[in-house]
Amino acid sequence: MTTTTSLASYPAPIGVVAASEPLSHFAGALTTGSSISRIHFPLTVAQTLPSARVRLVAHFVWGWFDGGKGFGTHTFQVRINGTVLGTQTLTYAAPLIIEAPASALNTGANTLHIQRINAPIPYAGISFDALSFEVHPTGMSDTDGDGLPNYWEQNQGLSDANPADAAQDLDQDNLSNLQEFALNTDPRLFDTDADGLSDSQETTTHPLQADTDGDGLTDGAELAQSPPLNPNAIDSDGDGAPDSWEIATGFSATSNSSTPPPSPCTATAMTSVRKRSSAVTLSPPAPPPQKMPAEMSKTRCSTCSSTPTPPPLSAVSSFSSSSRITPPPPTCSASPRCSSTMAWVCVATSAP
Repeated sequence: MTTTTSLASYPAPIGVVAASEPLSHFAGALTTGSSISRIHFPLTVAQTLPSARVRLVAHFVWGWFDGGKGFGTHTFQVRINGTVLGTQTLTYAAPLIIEAPASALNTGANTLHIQRINAPIPYAGISFDALSFEVHPTGMSDTDGDGLPNYWEQNQGLSDANPADAAQDLDQDNLSNLQEFALNTDPRLFDTDADGLSDSQETTTHPLQADTDGDGLTDGAELAQSPPLNPNAIDSDGDGAPDSWEIATGFSATSNSSTPPPSPCTATAMTSVRKRSSAVTLSPPAPPPQKMPAEMSKTRCSTCSSTPTPPPLSAVSSFSSSSRITPPPPTCSASPRCSSTMAWVCVATSAP
């Protein structure tokens, strides 16, 4: 791992350091038995201004879980100096991206804490491929005074010198860029959560959740029924049978006198299995979720469980997979958004 070189003082037993922390100190995998990885690095005054914004970008080689095949489900919590920046769940090898205001940063010593916070069963783990931590010194500022912070305008390809772009509707969904920012939707996607409803149509449903009530039917599919179902209720007609089960068995999901045989899955045990990365939730509004492949979901029986609700940087520390025989020289290309055309400043990083 590479860090900026400046004097920093950490609590005992670390003490005062003035050199880069070696790559060998980084835990390249997070498992049920070893779930935390920490990175220590110093920052300058210019990197910790109140106007700054931070971003963590992590790429993974693979994920696994005991007794099954595939990537598994992995929920991460990212903290800086003890303050939670965000939590995100991945179900396939998409990048982990967490952004937040830089208010928790210190001039001098800082500690980045990445933890896999899933339940202890099944035993599971995930391996890093590359990681970067970036700081945008003026990301939270609003240079053109249009209500859109600089980081958001730059992430969306807008101009922080043109106040008129706040009123534009790039995706023709009847929401301005300013409204999309407030809703945390993607200003370039007509239907951010791909549920069949435009972002502006989701006045009572969640614009970032394709299946707001979690009954296995997308919001658009529920409203397309005749008569329409309630996309905010697992059982629209209150007859004890989930909407998806009534539709699957040919009964009416809007009449409580039309009740199918008992479902092998009760309404409280129905879960939605999704092949996607979770939407990021931060307050104040965070960057929109990353563009992922179209959501694929189906309904299955499962044991009811409570899963943490996922809420999403100049690279300060990073590493490349040890599986690489000869890593290239440090470069900022590992971060999908860190480039010379943006104000995100790469302090140090190692690309795979």
